[in-house]
Amino acid sequence: MNAEVLSLTAELRDELATSQRRKLVDPCDVPVRFSTLKAFSLSPLHYWQACQDDREETLSMRLGSGADAILFGKPIAVWNQPAKKGAGRAPRNGAAWDAFRAEHDGQVILSANERRQAEALAAAIRANATAARVLFENTTIEQRIDWTWNGRAYRSTPDARGVRHIADLKCLRSAEPRRVTWQSQAMHYHAQAALYRRAIGESLNVSIDECYLVVVENKEPYPVTVLRFTEGALTDGDWLCVLWDEQRRRCEESRTWDGYATDVVELDLPFRSRWGGEEGDL
Repeated sequence: MNAEVLSLTAELRDELATSQRRKLVDPCDVPVRFSTLKAFSLSPLHYWQACQDDREETLSMRLGSGADAILFGKPIAVWNQPAKKGAGRAPRNGAAWDAFRAEHDGQVILSANERRQAEALAAAIRANATAARVLFENTTIEQRIDWTWNGRAYRSTPDARGVRHIADLKCLRSAEPRRVTWQSQAMHYHAQAALYRRAIGESLNVSIDECYLVVVENKEPYPVTVLRFTEGALTDGDWLCVLWDEQRRRCEESRTWDGYATDVVELDLPFRSRWGGEEGDL
């Protein structure tokens, strides 16, 4: 067995050992967060998986987390472990990665290049007067709100909360307003804003009048766009949260986490070819 095969075998062994050490999380035992609740837009089973907190971070997510850490004063650790073979950095798996992640628990972990990009993103946000105003002028930054909705523990953390507004920061592939609109609908950012507004109203008895989305593009020249959700968008988002919370309640009561469908689904084709007709219909 050559050295490369031995290395791969060791990495596989480490990965399997890590998987076996993970304990399954009972969704009923943890506070509901928006990041898990929105999984009901797919299925209860996706919500269950989201509660296991085992998702893979994308580059955009890491850059966003890095910019967020720089802007809001949170610690960052730089992963620069060299690769076992050739130039470059070791992958984010295996025993060395697990040890590094445990040592820097609670910190945002970036490569040196990702940190440089995150610093550029943060500088672009600070340089945008509107973004700086809604995020930093007379605001409370990332204050966790523990609250109760329909008898269930919820946990919400808006990026910034002012006297009458909240603002959330996103790092996306595009900050062009029309594309952000589609992205907001696909990722349910309006529902996140609505849930945060509900959390502040229920727990702090404060009325939030304006909900902002601050978007920075994840590549040069790092344009920044500030968008404000309309009341219609927030109403629609709140309706989604009510629907998802009702699904959560039913699933927790029954202790079942089904996938997309529980019954047989009829499978037809939306556009049949002309060869699918009766004989002689050509």
